[in-house]
Amino acid sequence: MICLTCEYYSGTAAIRQGRVHSKARSPLLLKGREEAMAFSPQLWYDRFQRSLIRGGLGKTGQADETGESGCRDPDRGSGEMTYVMSDIHGRIRPYHRMLKKIGFCEDDTLYILGDVIDRNPSGIPILKEIMDTPNIRLLLGNHEYMMRDFLDTDQQDDLDAWAQKMDRWCNRNGGWVTYHAFLRESQRAQDRILAFLHRLPVNIEISVGGRRILLVHASPTFLYSESRPGMKDETEFAVWNRLAPGSGLDFPQDLMICGHTPTILLSGIFPMEILQDGRIIWIDCGCAYGTGQGGRLSCLRLETEERFYESAG
Repeated sequence: MICLTCEYYSGTAAIRQGRVHSKARSPLLLKGREEAMAFSPQLWYDRFQRSLIRGGLGKTGQADETGESGCRDPDRGSGEMTYVMSDIHGRIRPYHRMLKKIGFCEDDTLYILGDVIDRNPSGIPILKEIMDTPNIRLLLGNHEYMMRDFLDTDQQDDLDAWAQKMDRWCNRNGGWVTYHAFLRESQRAQDRILAFLHRLPVNIEISVGGRRILLVHASPTFLYSESRPGMKDETEFAVWNRLAPGSGLDFPQDLMICGHTPTILLSGIFPMEILQDGRIIWIDCGCAYGTGQGGRLSCLRLETEERFYESAG
């Protein structure tokens, strides 16, 4: 096992307008890229809902009056299916294409292993879709962790801590584009999003086909007591600590599925693909990077062990 906390990318989009969350008001005028200002999170969300209605789905993937769901892939057969994705990083188009490719329906379950926000513009719309879809469950990723940690910090009480957390999330980890979109939400929506982030689990154990499967963003919490110093608690550890192939990690479940670390950093394979080493699977295939850097969105169907990929473009 290796323990890394590298924070790559640099967020450059910033805020020139919009109402600041009650715990994140700033007297500073923050400047950045114009394209971030032109982005409307509500536009993407409304467009997605209209596409569901045109396809015969309600907001939660329910069938229309004809009884047809409009979402079943004829090649996948019938019955409930369980899917796992990770690290969408604000790319809503490949996410929607993936849902269509797998034939995702209301009787299926999708687990997303964190990091749906940052780097790219559509993190808030994706969060809102997840919040409104009961059969999609999100784990806490390090990017959601940084977002809620910053929003929980009152600038009036501790300006230094507030500034440090803003720098870590927005400047060093691509959070500006998410923060800007968040500020354009109503106060009620902001409060709802923050409350949702506080409810996210860090690890989930599920059972599929008689197998016990542990879902984590970066690491299982039980390793925290064995970790080197530097993490303040098991939550921070679980969303930041990176596992590496060849670690020989022993755990009671039959399988562990991780996100967080783009697989090209572990295998060198381009374009990126799902990587398995023994009973551990890594599924972050670099959607944040974009197609030009070998990135794509991956998805696992656990019942059949099928692997799906979508271009990050």
